[in-house]
Parts: sequence; C-alpha cells; structure tokens
Amino acid sequence: MSEWLGTGLQNRSQQFESAWHLHQSPAPNGGTFSHKHPITMHRRHALISITITILLLSIATNAQTPADSIAIHDTANWHTLHRDSTCTISQAQFSTLFGHPQSLTIAIASTQHLRPGIGISNTLRPTSDIAQSHNAAIAVNGSYFDMTKGNSSCFLKENKTVIDTTATYEANTRCNGAIRCTPCALEIMPWSPTIEHTYTDTIGTILVSGPLLLHRGLQQQPPQPASPFTTDTHPRTAVGLTADGNIIILAVDGRHPGHAHGMTIPQLTYLMRQLGCTHAINLDGGGSTTLWTAAHGTVSHPSDNATFDHHGQRPVPNILYLK
Repeated sequence: MSEWLGTGLQNRSQQFESAWHLHQSPAPNGGTFSHKHPITMHRRHALISITITILLLSIATNAQTPADSIAIHDTANWHTLHRDSTCTISQAQFSTLFGHPQSLTIAIASTQHLRPGIGISNTLRPTSDIAQSHNAAIAVNGSYFDMTKGNSSCFLKENKTVIDTTATYEANTRCNGAIRCTPCALEIMPWSPTIEHTYTDTIGTILVSGPLLLHRGLQQQPPQPASPFTTDTHPRTAVGLTADGNIIILAVDGRHPGHAHGMTIPQLTYLMRQLGCTHAINLDGGGSTTLWTAAHGTVSHPSDNATFDHHGQRPVPNILYLK
C-alpha cells in the first residue's frame, strides 16, 4: 500500500480513537465507562458512522498494494509494439492489477524529437481522423465536450483566440488542470476559474481538463474526491511529464469484462507516478479513450462498440498529438 494511503488511514484511525475517548470517563474500578447523555451518544454514533464511511471509501478508491507496484514494473507484462529514435509504444495485459484484469497502452516520447500540439475539429470526428489531418505520429483523445453541440466544454484557446470556455459543471467537478502546447514544449499546470478569467498568454494552444493528478511530484486532490467520477472505474486517458523530459501518454482500457476493468482516479494517479511522472493530468475517458499511432493505427481498445477490439472510437472535438 502506498505511503500516502497508509498515512491517511492511520490519521483517520487516530481521529476516530480520539473522538471515542472524548466521551469516556474513568470508572471506579479503574476501567472506563461512557456517559449516557442522549445527545453525546447520538454524536458519537454519528461520528462512528461517518468515520467508517470514510475508511471504507478510502479503501475502495485507493486500493493499491505492493503487488500492484511489482506488476507495473515487471517487464514480463509489457511488450513493445514500436520503437524508433523518436518514441516507444508498449502494451501490457495484466491478469490482476488493482484487483482486476487491466489493459494498458503507453507512448513515451521526447519533445527533442516530436513536437506536441492540440488538434481542433469543427465537428466531432474520430481521434484517428483528426490525427491524420495534422500528420501526427501519435495521438490521443482530448478533453471533455458537449456530445449534443459538439464543442469543448473546457477552456480552449489557440494563440490569441478563445474557442471555448469551461462550463460551470466541469470547473466544479473535475477540471482543475490544463495542458499547454507550444512548438517545442508541453506544459501541465493547475487551473481554476480565477486563472481562466485572467489568462492572457497568446502563444501556443491551451486546453483545460482534469483532474490534475501530479504537480511537481506531488499528488493533487481531485475537486470532488468522493464523486462517482473519481471513485468508479472507467477507461482513462492521461498525459504526464517525467523529470528527464519525456512525455508519457497513457490509455487505460475499460468496460471490457475479463479483459480490461478500467481505473479510478486515485489508481490512475498511482500508476502515473509509478511510470515516473512528476506532472500528470487526466483527460476525457470512458468511450473517448483512444490512443492512435501512424505506424499501427488505433492501438488501444476503445469501448464505444462494447467489443474488445480497436474499432470502437468515439468522435471527439479535439486531440493531443505528437509529430
């Protein structure tokens, strides 16, 4: 179990014990007995209920173990699809990772060889189509969007032009980060409504998403830690940066029983840290999760067709690409 999780559970346990002893007094025989005042007992029972709920929620959403770390780093679980001087594309099929079968695809590249960009479409199109229109080598789906209107529901600005702004729902529930692409760099940064209202940079393209997973090596708190979006397992898409300057693009398959279970946000954060990221952010996931390469086409297993193959892409309005 990761250190931060163990510490968190220990702290909560200590808080629980302190609250319990708060309503106890010495008994004549040297033991203790509890006051029977109805308000005190009610508060204690409520506190116990709340504490147990928090403990169970923590265990359910952060159930990483040393075995998970070993599995992630076991080279026997990984095979290389593609390797050249610019990037490496690898896949792993785990019989058990975070307690379930998992299927991962990862691209590792350097901005010394490949330039990052955000591809924008006026209509919803598969990630592969937008990628090919930008002559990309590697591409992954972008951020959240309105499936009815077809536009991004997150702040999107290309140089001096603001294309979309962040919907209130997105800002309140998950969008606390952003990716910014310039011709030679990819940046992952914190985001907020205040930053959005005062953002004046006119170089490059910035796309808001989230939750922000890691910043300067530290795990970040999701905007709503107990929400189903955070605690339920889903296909996930993430991008990260390592200390040595590599870009890591990850597709976590899901919604394929027996093949790919998907992950929670805490599990995704743990995985990105295990892969060496110091900065990382979650992008749109679910049926949108798609990783495509020019050399091999769609290499992840998109879930929109409910079949464990490479043909279930969901049309999206934007992508992150390297070329």
